[in-house]
Amino acid sequence: MTVGGAYILFVELLESVHVEVGSLGVIQFSPGLYAYVGSARRGLEARVLRHLRRDKRTRWHIDYITPHAARAWATVIPADNPPECAISQYLFRVAKKVVKGFGASDCSCPSHMVYLGESSIRRTHNAGTSCSSLP
Repeated sequence: MTVGGAYILFVELLESVHVEVGSLGVIQFSPGLYAYVGSARRGLEARVLRHLRRDKRTRWHIDYITPHAARAWATVIPADNPPECAISQYLFRVAKKVVKGFGASDCSCPSHMVYLGESSIRRTHNAGTSCSSLP
């Protein structure tokens, strides 16, 4: 049996992009770090690996933005009852901005994606120093 649970997918954008996200329409994403919360009742690892691929059919909102990412990585939380909405609620408290409606079409949350701010890679790059990973 495959494991289910929740995950936080971190997506880093180095440039501003305008992306048509299905029924949400065109969304402007500023450069920086985003966190998207999702879940899978089973096949958690397969779901996360799919999201991390660049070449895929667009099925979920996150599939529209990951091809634009400079980097993407995930944290997984195996669970029988994935705490997707609880994690999203926590992220709202630390977020710079909530991406309204993103990834929350099957619940009452305002969103499952937040903007965490300018990433350390962008700040380091702008300072004239190269950096290959976040601390």
